[in-house]
Amino acid sequence: MKYLLTSILATFVLFTACNQDIKSSQKYKDVMAIHDKVMPELSKLSTLRGEFKSYADSTNLERITEVNTKIMQANDGMMQWMDEFKLPESKTEAETYLDSELVKITNISNAMMTAKTNATALLNELKAAKGQ
Repeated sequence: MKYLLTSILATFVLFTACNQDIKSSQKYKDVMAIHDKVMPELSKLSTLRGEFKSYADSTNLERITEVNTKIMQANDGMMQWMDEFKLPESKTEAETYLDSELVKITNISNAMMTAKTNATALLNELKAAKGQ
């Protein structure tokens, strides 16, 4: 019994130490920096979506729908990425995993920023057309 408890404790300590090594790596920090930079954009995108409601008439509904779709795709991409982000236990596997995750979160960031830019431009155009 004592051996079993010692083995479990040793495994836990080893796993925790390995996980800390991974989280202190530059790749992990790069992935999290992008995540932390774009995460606040989700609420801004949601606000932009809400602002389109007062402009959704028959003359611009198609453009608003297109922009809203891009906003939702960017949002869904971030939510899915966060749900699926799981660090492997092995430091070797983590290196490859983090390379892949860096590409994914960069693509999500680009999609979110493009959606925000396009939504802001359309909203400004709609406001100008209404004289606001």
